[in-house]
Amino acid sequence: MTLNPRQLDQLRQWRNRSEPDLTLANLMGGIAADLKRRERSMGDVAGAFTRLAPAPLRAGATLATLSRGTLLIRQPNAALRFQLDRWLRDGGELALVKACPTRLTRVKLQA
Repeated sequence: MTLNPRQLDQLRQWRNRSEPDLTLANLMGGIAADLKRRERSMGDVAGAFTRLAPAPLRAGATLATLSRGTLLIRQPNAALRFQLDRWLRDGGELALVKACPTRLTRVKLQA
């Protein structure tokens, strides 16, 4: 069986290992996709929280996750947690739920 030169070149391409990709393109593409997904899921909730929450509460609170309609808010200390809890119980949670009804059903605080 004789192979022509074109077939030999094709066979060499298939048989030889290619050089590994050492660029950061794949990593950066994955990170960019993850950021877009997070922005899509938290974008309107973060905007509503920024509009509705008082400035001192916004400064220390971090919107951690939004999963199955539950927003998880982290705060660095007990004093801020108490203030956030008071604000949420005094109508803040209801205002947040009304501001984005399709995604948010409840708000949880985490230390």
